Formats: sequence, C-alpha cells, structure tokens
Amino acid sequence: MKALRIFIIFIFIASFNLIWSQSIARWYTSMGDFEVTLREDLMPITTGNFLDLTNSNFYDDLIFHRVIADFMIQDG
Repeated sequence: MKALRIFIIFIFIASFNLIWSQSIARWYTSMGDFEVTLREDLMPITTGNFLDLTNSNFYDDLIFHRVIADFMIQDG
C-alpha cells in the first residue's frame, strides 16, 4: 500500500512538472496577436532551436509575406 501511495505521488509530481514546464511563445503582429505552447516534452530539439533563435533576436522585424486567416503564416 505504501509503495502504491508513493507511486501515485510520483506520477502527480511528474505530471505537474510537465504541464508547467512548457514555454509559451507570443507574437504581436500587425495582422493580430497569437500564442502557441511549445511542447518541450515532445519536441525538445525543435523547441530548443526555436528558443535559441528567439533569444538571439532572429525573429525581430521579420516580415510575414504569406498570411492565410485562421490557418497559417509564412515568413521569409
């Protein structure tokens, strides 16, 4: 019984950390604002690359040349 209780507590703590350890990216554009949740648990390399580029100001003043409402944006 004690092992089961410890296991349940461990699962709860692990789940809690996964939920709150995700990053959120926000864009403020002339076409409107939006945000996404970066799933570091599912795509750690892609998320890390995106965060590195963001922190180095790679995306500052970037022009979105293709916008399809409620579907996608594309930058150059």
